[in-house]
Amino acid sequence: MAQKEAVSFSNPEEDRSGVPSPADAEPPFNNPSADLILRTSDNVKFRVWKSILREASPVFADMFALGRRPIQPSQFDVDSDGGGDHKPSLSSSSLELEPILDLPELTSTTLRCLLLTIYPPPTYAFTSLDDLKAVLSAAHKYQMDAVMDSLEDVLVRDFVRKETLRVFCIATLYNRPSVREAAARRFLALPPVSAAEAYVDELQDIDARSYHQLLACRRQCASVLAEATRTLSWFQDGAWVFTSLVACGCGRDEISRPLRGPDGGEVGRHIKRWFIAHYERCASALQDKPCGEALEDPALCDQALREATRCDKCRENVYDHMRIFMKSLREYVDGKVSQITTGIYCHS
Repeated sequence: MAQKEAVSFSNPEEDRSGVPSPADAEPPFNNPSADLILRTSDNVKFRVWKSILREASPVFADMFALGRRPIQPSQFDVDSDGGGDHKPSLSSSSLELEPILDLPELTSTTLRCLLLTIYPPPTYAFTSLDDLKAVLSAAHKYQMDAVMDSLEDVLVRDFVRKETLRVFCIATLYNRPSVREAAARRFLALPPVSAAEAYVDELQDIDARSYHQLLACRRQCASVLAEATRTLSWFQDGAWVFTSLVACGCGRDEISRPLRGPDGGEVGRHIKRWFIAHYERCASALQDKPCGEALEDPALCDQALREATRCDKCRENVYDHMRIFMKSLREYVDGKVSQITTGIYCHS
């Protein structure tokens, strides 16, 4: 398997005029047999194959199909020395010299990242969201849909946990629904104050409606989960240590509560008070963070386990039964949240 390349920022040496000195890109973009040179704003030359660009980008494909030609190297070199404000024409007919296409909007760092996503085998590994954001911008400009699709996985895998709101804004800007949903779901896991006060510069790139929708999604999830955890009717009935089917000296609620019976109907059971208190703590945690991740805190079960293990009868199975219950609750919560986020971001 090819070693993934970590992309880091570097500037080529500049001459006294402030114009970067010409430099050749590092492998694999220094092959002299390549049929095109891409030159960046910092004067780095990337030797590439037109066939690869043609397959990856309809913009380049149209350019080549229309017979447009890159400029002569001498044109750029003269103007870089201070000779006027030349904007290179793509219709130059000097084919005996190395064909060069100038990309003044791209730095060598961004172009290298972009090319590494389309050259076989893919060897990119983004070390910062800023690098990835610049490559997404370039891929969008050149209509490299396959690159945009592949970078969705990178956004979610490498950046959505630590830079949630930035990823949401970037996904909104480039209309990537699955990434928006992943970021919105991760946004649910932020503490209430962090979610309310979160700010990133990328918020300037999206409209107020999109940000309002993100906040509304969080409120909707909290509301739905508050209602869902008022009852245990979603949980399968059985000989659980926290129900009246396991007789012991633990105090229990006088009111019968419904659980899901074997036929899908409801079965009334008296629930032990230590478990009711635990379920209420879970419901409270889900209001602070309206998602399944709120249930991952090991301390959430500590008090219930302490109380249950004081009882000789409950102690026998409480750990197994609580593990099963918490797993089922997590799946139930994840399902409720998924219905909301999918409906908002994947069907809009």
